[in-house]
Amino acid sequence: MTREELLERLQSIEWDDIEFKEASWAVPKSALSSVSAFANTTGGYLVFGIREARGAFTVSGVIEADKVQNDFLGQVRDRNKISILLPIESTLHALDDSKVIVFYIPEAGRSEKPVFLDRNPKKAFIRRGGRDDTCTPDELMRFMRDAAADRYDAEPLDLDVGQCFDRASVRWYRERFATSNPGKYGADDDARFLRKWGFLVERGGHLLPTRAAILVLGADEYVRQVLPRMTLDLHLYRHTAREYSAGLCSADARQLAQRLAVQVILQPADNSPSQFALAEHLRARFAQAGEGDRPASQHRAVSGATRGASEPVTAQVTEQAAQAAAEHIQALVQLTDTQWQIVRYADVPRSLLELMTHSGYSQRSYFKARYIEPLLAGGILRMTVPHKPRSSKQRYVLTATGLKLRVWYADQQADK
Repeated sequence: MTREELLERLQSIEWDDIEFKEASWAVPKSALSSVSAFANTTGGYLVFGIREARGAFTVSGVIEADKVQNDFLGQVRDRNKISILLPIESTLHALDDSKVIVFYIPEAGRSEKPVFLDRNPKKAFIRRGGRDDTCTPDELMRFMRDAAADRYDAEPLDLDVGQCFDRASVRWYRERFATSNPGKYGADDDARFLRKWGFLVERGGHLLPTRAAILVLGADEYVRQVLPRMTLDLHLYRHTAREYSAGLCSADARQLAQRLAVQVILQPADNSPSQFALAEHLRARFAQAGEGDRPASQHRAVSGATRGASEPVTAQVTEQAAQAAAEHIQALVQLTDTQWQIVRYADVPRSLLELMTHSGYSQRSYFKARYIEPLLAGGILRMTVPHKPRSSKQRYVLTATGLKLRVWYADQQADK
């Protein structure tokens, strides 16, 4: 992590890839819990010399940097304290005449998880948002199962490749893969594509589908062979989102709802910014599909392996709703005045600071969460460095959809 990237992260929040510790004189007792959590998840940065107060971060500095760094590296190399030896990288930065130490904790290999403390597997942690949580028994079991030579989901199944896949599902997946990964190798035919991306594996000179491939893209009768008991989860959401075992956490659910609102698939409720309903122009369409007797206030979420005759249920609903949204671009008036300012200004790449200054905001984390992230999620803005969201060179610019929206808005303003 460079000095500039660190300064930028200090203006944000702790999340799944970074943890701040004061550690002025000694290694905090909770530091090794963070090491375990990062190693068991996707890796991350552990930063010593930062104090947190009321959600804001200030540089406190590490007084004896050499001693603290050596003590920490000694602890993580002690197999009595942590179960594996991790190749941890450390960097020293000078901020405000103080020393700050940044340690990068890499993700452990599949066969090395779970990474635990004090020779006790029950002291294994996992990163959730900005927290280090103790692994549940189910999570420990999953780690141990995945550490086997062959993962359960990667197990090849002796099925006919020409019959076991649902062609509509494969086509649907390939279309979305091409949209999300422009320029990446996609292959000319389905078999080569599926082999390239791990859905098909070679065993004994034959190509066989993996268990995961069938669950994701398999024809219905083959899905039932792999997962005989169909599962339908039906949830009625009457309150603001909380974390559900079969659903999304509140932050992810809110982000998804904001994206659908920008795309005019949902609309915010009048009495609460945390509640959303199906957009007005879509209600008649879905009522005609057999849900006319369902109360308008009722919300339904479906997950699991249940699907229709050809395409996944979620794909059908999303495609129908997206088509209707495209037909009702004029309904995008849900954007706030600040978001319209951003749309008008971001026709060329702009930094976050430029967008904040133009819009009259100084609180970076609030501005980004309230205005920028919904526009990114809604496909109106894009990042110029998408593979490195926190890059100091990051800029934001309108997508093709955003440019059309900008032209439409200008026409609306001219007619007034």
